[in-house]
Amino acid sequence: RGQYPHNSGVKENALGWQIFHDNGYTDAEMGMWMREAGYTTALVGKYCHEEYPVASRDPAYHPPGWDEFHASLGGDYFDLPRVANGERSRTRPFPLDYRTDMESQSATDIVNQHDYTSPLFLYIAPFAPHYAPSSQDPMSHPRHAELFSSVRLPRVPSLNEADVSDKTAQYASLSLRTATEIREEDEKFRERLRSIAAVDELLGDVVEALGDKGQLDNTYLFLTSDNGFQQGHHRDFGKKDPFDRTTRVELLVAGPGIAPNTQYNHLLGHIDLIPTFLSIANASAPHYLDGKSFMPLLMQPDSVAETLWRESLLIENTEGKKNAYVDLDLDY
Repeated sequence: RGQYPHNSGVKENALGWQIFHDNGYTDAEMGMWMREAGYTTALVGKYCHEEYPVASRDPAYHPPGWDEFHASLGGDYFDLPRVANGERSRTRPFPLDYRTDMESQSATDIVNQHDYTSPLFLYIAPFAPHYAPSSQDPMSHPRHAELFSSVRLPRVPSLNEADVSDKTAQYASLSLRTATEIREEDEKFRERLRSIAAVDELLGDVVEALGDKGQLDNTYLFLTSDNGFQQGHHRDFGKKDPFDRTTRVELLVAGPGIAPNTQYNHLLGHIDLIPTFLSIANASAPHYLDGKSFMPLLMQPDSVAETLWRESLLIENTEGKKNAYVDLDLDY
């Protein structure tokens, strides 16, 4: 939707899909706007969070904004439900059907089968490297089991921070993590890295398919993440806090007119992605979007000084999104 949570009303996981669906947002969101701009639209991977597709009362609900819709449901990497163009199925258990591989296959099939008489907007949302502690299966594929075996979390000062007196009271109340807990986080970190190896392969497969179709030089590629994660940093675990490790994620963009190896540090947010996509599509953005297109920065990074682009960006968290690992009041 390109909106802050307080404007969309979607403030937490539990009711997110119901609010989205019942407010009619499926008719006014990213896919629909790109379709109206003349694009064939495709979504692969995660669509909405908990309760999709329950609120629609259709177990294979296909949102109207997406010509191709291949959604992976739930928080597992093997043996999970999927919805593909109005048909619901279930993948096979470990080690047969791996979530990221299934998403890679769907994405490359879409690229290969599209006739390119219309432009293609492909949104890929892999679940990895989301850690799924309740899952009975690993989050990485067995072919990556030996990767990163000696890697540990970087021992930065914020990891198991010794002095949190400069933090708010919630963090001062947290005890130091034990050596065993930090070792457990090291293994979770390695498992996240192993899961990213499959995402890396997914990206390579899609880029190769675009090249085979002669479309790579005519395609903009955006790569980013929804959030970072605390793994004992500031004595915390999770992604609900406003610290940099959680809130600052990288954005990589390649495409026509973008100079390679160009870096800049303008303050952007996820709210800016949809206006940018619409700008590429020469489409007008709805008036209620909270962000703005950063296409001018992609074309000429030095055209607007960092201080003039945006001075601040809102980060908000509701009571409904409490930390699942430690009992902290993180409503801000």
